[in-house]
Amino acid sequence: MKYISIVFISILCFTNAVAHGDSTRIRVLKTNPLSLFDFDNSFNVAYEQFFRKDKSFQLEAGYGNTDFNLLMGQTNNELRGFHVIKARTEYRKYSSRSLSTLPEGSYIGVELFYKTVFKKEEINIGREPINGAPQYWEYVDGIVRKTVGGSHFKFGRQFYVLDSFVEKKRRLLMDVHIGLGFRVVDNRYNYQNKRSDDFLGRSPMRTFATFAPANQTTPYVSATIGFKLGYLL
Repeated sequence: MKYISIVFISILCFTNAVAHGDSTRIRVLKTNPLSLFDFDNSFNVAYEQFFRKDKSFQLEAGYGNTDFNLLMGQTNNELRGFHVIKARTEYRKYSSRSLSTLPEGSYIGVELFYKTVFKKEEINIGREPINGAPQYWEYVDGIVRKTVGGSHFKFGRQFYVLDSFVEKKRRLLMDVHIGLGFRVVDNRYNYQNKRSDDFLGRSPMRTFATFAPANQTTPYVSATIGFKLGYLL
C-alpha cells in the first residue's frame, strides 16, 4: 500500500507540473460507484488533469475489504477477509470537435491497471507426498494472494449532468466508457518453509469470487464497461 501511494503521488505531481504552463488548467475529481458493488469491492477516487488542450492523464486508486462486500451472503466466509488494493492510469485524447466544450466531449484512451487481493490465513499443507499422497499434513501461517495486471483500449464520453445550485455553473460530470484488452491473473499461496513437492489441501483459489488453480499465472481477454461521477475543480 505504501509503494502504491508513493507512485500515485509522484505521477500526480508530474502531471501537475506538465499542465502548469497550459492555459486550460482543467482538473476533474471523480469516483466510481460501481466499484462498491464489485466482487473485489473497493472505494475508488480518480483525478483527471488536462494538458495540451485535447489530452488528459487520469489516475485512480482504491481500497476495500471483502468483509463489507454487498454482493456476498454472510455465509461465504471463505471469500471474506480479503484486502483489495487497486491502481489505474489512463491517457486520453479528446475529439477535436470537443475542444470548445472541455472537459465535456468524446475521447479514446489507453489504460494500465493493477489489482491485488490478499489475506493472511492458515494454509493446510501436505508434506513429502508419495504417489500423490502426502505423508503428513501441517497448518502453516501464510498469505493467499491474487494479483491482476493488464490494459484496455477505451472509447468514452464525458458530459455534464446537473448545474451547480450555488454558482449557477456546470460542475457535475458523468464519464462513461467501454473497452477491450487483456489481463493476467496470478494466484499464489505464500508461506514459510515452502517446498517444491508440497501438496495444497485446498487447491482452488479465489478469482472473480469463484475458484481457480493456485500457484498459476493465466492470461485472459478482458472487456470493461462502466461510468464515473466527477466534479470540475
